[in-house]
Amino acid sequence: MKYSADFKQIALDALKSKWLIATLTHFVASLLGGTVITTSTNIVSSNIDSDSLPAIISSIESEETSAIILLFMIVASLIVLLYCIAIFIISGPVRLGYAQFNLNLIDKNTPRFTDLFSKFKHFGSGFCMNFLTGLYISLWSLLFIIPGIIKTYSYAMTPYILAENPELTANEAITKSRQIMNGNKWRLFCLHFSFIGWHFLLALPIILIVLFGLLLMAISEVLGAFAFIVLSLLYLAFLFVGTLAINTYQEAANAAFYREVSYVPVYVPRELD
Repeated sequence: MKYSADFKQIALDALKSKWLIATLTHFVASLLGGTVITTSTNIVSSNIDSDSLPAIISSIESEETSAIILLFMIVASLIVLLYCIAIFIISGPVRLGYAQFNLNLIDKNTPRFTDLFSKFKHFGSGFCMNFLTGLYISLWSLLFIIPGIIKTYSYAMTPYILAENPELTANEAITKSRQIMNGNKWRLFCLHFSFIGWHFLLALPIILIVLFGLLLMAISEVLGAFAFIVLSLLYLAFLFVGTLAINTYQEAANAAFYREVSYVPVYVPRELD
């Protein structure tokens, strides 16, 4: 039986000389809501609540400025709404395509960026997969958060199953995922948890940046503020690239995990003497 370290090593071996195409594909898949590890698209809400917006607009004396800001907010809201609708519609087949990309990567086939869009011919299956898994997880989460998390891991292999077996219905793929994850949910959780150290390492530089900025501000407020802004921008770029690489690595390890738990030995009867 393989452990987290084994799946991670398989992923690293598969990613050799493939990091560029893998991270690019992961980035586009993320934009389209098609990552396999996450089961839903998280929309970050603004810190300004809707009740405070009218107060902000009314506090602006110029009517023209108020109208421009209001128009901008309406247009921005419509863009976000259309993006969310588009993601809801297309993320299912994109998830299937991204699962196929990572399976090709792990199987040492040639992974292609176009794999991401290769499952649109099974659009209905992908859409139903996303809708049903989201619905089931939401219903289980109504009981308490723990059942929802457990079911998330139960359904985790559904995209891979459906990508390899397009003749199955979404419900059949979900059922098969539940079956193969029986006794394997904790192993997958441990695999995901093993990446937490990388995320902590990504967070460490911000502490150094704050300390360095405070030190410079003690010497010169202007110099300290300027250095803090520049270093923060560089850190955000580092955080973006680092998170992208870690998630790409984790997606490949996830596919390696699927390859083991989905393996069923073929029974070959002995020939009679």
